[in-house]
Amino acid sequence: KLHRPAQRFWRTPVVATPFSATNLWSPSDFDTRHQVVLNSIYELPFFKGQKSLAGKIAGGWQISGVIQFQTGTPGTIASGDDFAGVGSGSGSQIWNISGPISYDRGFAASNGVASYWFNPNIVNNAQSLATRPAAGTFTTQFNRNLTYSPGFQNWNVSAFKNFKIGERANVQFRADGFNFINHPNWGGVDRSPTSATFGKVTGKSAERNMQMSLRLSF
Repeated sequence: KLHRPAQRFWRTPVVATPFSATNLWSPSDFDTRHQVVLNSIYELPFFKGQKSLAGKIAGGWQISGVIQFQTGTPGTIASGDDFAGVGSGSGSQIWNISGPISYDRGFAASNGVASYWFNPNIVNNAQSLATRPAAGTFTTQFNRNLTYSPGFQNWNVSAFKNFKIGERANVQFRADGFNFINHPNWGGVDRSPTSATFGKVTGKSAERNMQMSLRLSF
């Protein structure tokens, strides 16, 4: 099935400036623009009768799979610096954006170093992408949730077979592979302009996991 939700905007209860919340009108934190989930189950056509010994072992196997693709969720370029002068503990304060955001995506080197998700500088310009608002002020730009994180893929497959024991008991053998192609999902994009890893992917998840199980039903 294909799921493409409409763009969603929410006012946030967290106000970065006590004077106005209008510049916090933005995509919601969970705004996932595209999502595809594919489900399948298939019974192998071999030895369906399961009359011979080979048929009892090799027949009746079923294979199922669930594959999911989705785009990333948004985040805000901000830091914990109190440049507005409202006191410590005020939370992250949003920075100004000086130009268009360029996504390297394939982790091409943006300034000679790999693993950037977006370029921390303006393309073809040495100027930093984010600039600190003037001391004692908040940003007046609409920069909340301006950048999107990497997307997500998950590939799960299972193979299972039921063995009848008499009329009442059944044993199911099952082998599961979670993310069986071992596709890495990138995460932890650093959106703090004061960090040395600003714009970089700093985390990875979704390693391959395999398991086998026996289930007795009676």
